[in-house]
Amino acid sequence: FSTLQQLGSADPISATIDGSIYALPVSFWWVSGSNHTFTFQSNLTEGSTRYLLTGSSVSSPVLVTGPITITGFYKTQYYLYVSAIPAGLVDFNWTGWHDAGSRVGLEAPDVQGYTFKRWILDGSPVAGNPIQVELDSAHKAIAEYESVGVYNVTVTALYVPRNEQVQAGFTWDGQSFTTPHTFRSLTGSHSLVISPVDSQGHPFAKWQDLDSNTAARTISAGGTYTALFGILTENFTITASPEHQRIGPGMSTVFTVNVEAPNGFSSPVTLGVKGLPAYSNSTFEPRTLTPPGSSTLKISTSSTTPVGSYILTITATGNGLVRTVLVRLSMGACIVATATYGSELSPEVQFLRSFRDRIVKNTFAGDSFMTAFNTWYYCFSPPVADFISSHELAKGVVKVGLYPLIGILHVASAAHILFKDALEVGVFLSGAVASMLIGTVYLTPALAPLMLRRKRLMMAVLKVSTVIITSGLMLSLLGESYSHRGLMMMGTSMFVIGTMFTSAFTSFKLVTSVASRICVRLRLWSV
Repeated sequence: FSTLQQLGSADPISATIDGSIYALPVSFWWVSGSNHTFTFQSNLTEGSTRYLLTGSSVSSPVLVTGPITITGFYKTQYYLYVSAIPAGLVDFNWTGWHDAGSRVGLEAPDVQGYTFKRWILDGSPVAGNPIQVELDSAHKAIAEYESVGVYNVTVTALYVPRNEQVQAGFTWDGQSFTTPHTFRSLTGSHSLVISPVDSQGHPFAKWQDLDSNTAARTISAGGTYTALFGILTENFTITASPEHQRIGPGMSTVFTVNVEAPNGFSSPVTLGVKGLPAYSNSTFEPRTLTPPGSSTLKISTSSTTPVGSYILTITATGNGLVRTVLVRLSMGACIVATATYGSELSPEVQFLRSFRDRIVKNTFAGDSFMTAFNTWYYCFSPPVADFISSHELAKGVVKVGLYPLIGILHVASAAHILFKDALEVGVFLSGAVASMLIGTVYLTPALAPLMLRRKRLMMAVLKVSTVIITSGLMLSLLGESYSHRGLMMMGTSMFVIGTMFTSAFTSFKLVTSVASRICVRLRLWSV
C-alpha cells in the first residue's frame, strides 16, 4: 500500500503519477517489485501567496519493495510590490516573490531633482530609510519623494467601474477647484483634499497611488494625482471553458479563457499555462489583454505525447496580482471507460490501462499497433465519452457492453504470460486470442443477419480475411526484422482485423451447424 502526500501547502496540490494527474493525498495498491514514476506540482499560486516545491522524500522512479509514503515538501512565499510617488520615478528590483518569514531591506535611492520623504507600507507611513519588511504576508511598499525647486501638479478624477474621467471638487490649500486642474510653478508643500463624492454622486474610493482611502494628503512633488471613485476592488477574475477536454495523441483542442474586471481593473494581464504533457505546445490568442476580454488557448499534441489525464493551470498576471484556474485535459486515458465508470481509479479502468501499458505498449509490435489503433479510436471517442459522462442510461448500456471485453482481455493477459521471456511472440499470441474472442462476442451477433441472407458473400469475405491474416503476419515479420514501424503498424492492424472477421464467420458457421444438427435430432425424436 503506497501513499503520496504533500506538506507545506494550505491549498490542494496535484502530482503526475505514471502519466496521470491525481489530487493529493492519494493511495495505490502497488505490486512489490514494480517501478513507478511521479512528479509533484512545481508550484501553486493563489492571489499574492505561492506554494513552491522544494523537494520530495523519495526520488522518482521508485522501486516498490513494501509499503511506502512519498511526501512532497512545499514552502510558502508572499508577493512584495514596491513602487514610488511620483509614479514611475524609480524602478525597484525588490518586487516579486519572497520566502515567508524572510526579511527584505528596502532603501530609497537618491533621485536628481527630488528628495526622499518617507516610506509608506500597506498604507501606513514608516520612518527611516532603509527599512526592513518582514514577509509574514503580502505587502505593498511605496517610496514617497518630494520635488526640489519648481514643479507642476495635475489633479484628475476617474470613475473606476467604467474607467472614465469624471469631474470632482477638491480644495487646494483651502481654495475650491474642480478636476481636471493643473497647478504650475509650485514650490514647497501643499494641502489637497478631494470631495467625498464626484459630480455624479459616486463615492470616493482612494487615491490611485496610495493604498489608504484618506481624502486629504500633502503634495510636495510634481506629477498627476488621480482620485478614484466608485466601488473599488483591485482585482480581476479568470475563468475557462470547457472545464474538461478529451483528445487523442496528435490532435489539438482549445479552451476559452475569460478575464473579467468587475470593479474596473484596467492594467494589462498576461496569460500562461502550466502542466502540459510532454511533446505538446500551447498558444494564446491574444496572450496579453486588458480586462474585460477573452483569449483562446490552443493545445497541440504529437503522436508521441504520452496518454494520461493532465490538470492544466492557467495563470493570469497583472499589476502584481496572480489568478489561476484549473482545467483538465484527457489524453487517451481509456476515455470511454473512464466516462462510463466515472473515475480513472475504478478497477475496470485501471485494468484496461495496465493491459495497454504493461502488455501491449511494452513491445515494438504492440506499440506500433496502438499507434494505428489510436488514429482510428480518437476520431470518435472524445465526443462519445462526453455523451456517456452526461447520460446515466448510456453509462449503464456501455457498462454491459464493456464487461465481455474486460473478460476477454483477462484471458488474453493470461495467454501473454506463456511467453513472458519472448515478449514480441507473447503480444502476438495475446492479440490473436483477444481478436478471436472479440470477433466471436461482438462481430458474430452484429453480422448474423447479413450472414444468414448472403452465405456466398460470407464465404468470400472469409477467404479475403484469411488472405489479410497471412499478409498481416508477413508484413509484421518484415517490420520486426527491419524495425520498421510503418510495416509493423500495417501488419498488426491487418492481422487483428482479419482475425476478428475470420473468428466471427467461423463462430457463426459453427453455431449454425450445431443448431442444424440439434434441429434434426429434435425432429427425429418427435417422429
